[in-house]
Amino acid sequence: IDAPGRPGLLARVRLAARVSYLFDRAPKWTTSRLIPLFDWSSPDAADVWSARKYSNYIGSPELFGLVKQPFLQVFGRSDTPAEDLRTFAEWLTAILIANLADGADYPLLATEARSALRRAGVSALSSVGHRLAVEMERATAAQKLARWRTVVGPVFQAIWPLDVDLQTPEATFKLVQILRAAGDAFPEACDIIIPFIQPDDPRAQTTVFSIAEAP
Repeated sequence: IDAPGRPGLLARVRLAARVSYLFDRAPKWTTSRLIPLFDWSSPDAADVWSARKYSNYIGSPELFGLVKQPFLQVFGRSDTPAEDLRTFAEWLTAILIANLADGADYPLLATEARSALRRAGVSALSSVGHRLAVEMERATAAQKLARWRTVVGPVFQAIWPLDVDLQTPEATFKLVQILRAAGDAFPEACDIIIPFIQPDDPRAQTTVFSIAEAP
C-alpha cells in the first residue's frame, strides 16, 4: 500500500474497491491506512472513489460514517464522472431504504441526500428512480400498499428534488416504472409522482412503449 509510483496506486485502488470487506474484518487497519485515501485532500481520492463504485456492498453504517463527508462531496465535484454519480445516487437511495425498511442506522439525513442529488444534476435522478422501482417490484401483491406507504413513498418524497430543470424524460421513464409496480398503491403513488412526469422524448418514446401493455 506504500509502494511508490503506479504499482502503489494500483494496489491502493484495488484495496479501496474492497474497503467494505476489509473494514468488516480489519477495522483498525482499514481506518488508519485506507480511510484517509478517500478524503479529497489525498492525491489518490479521485481514483479510490472511482474504484469504490465497483463494490457490490456499501458497507456498514460505521464505515459509511467515516467516509460520509467526502462521499457527499463527490456529488458537487465537476470532475466526477457521470457513471460514478449514477452509482452513488443509487447508494444514497439504498441507504435511506435500509434505514426505513430494515432499521439500519446509517448516519444520513434525507435533507443531505436531496442536497447531494441537486448538486449532481439530471444524470443522477434516473438511478434514484430505478432503485425505488426495484424496491416496489420486489414487493408481493399483498405487500405493495404497505411498501409504498412505509418505504418507497416516504423516501421518494424526502429526496426527490423539486427543481423543474432536473425533471427529464429519462427520469420520467423510471417514475413510470415505479407506478407500473405499485399494485394497490397505484392511486396514492400517482398523486405523488404525476406532478414530476415530463413529456416523453418524441425521438424515443420509451415511456410510451413501457406502458403499452400495462393494465
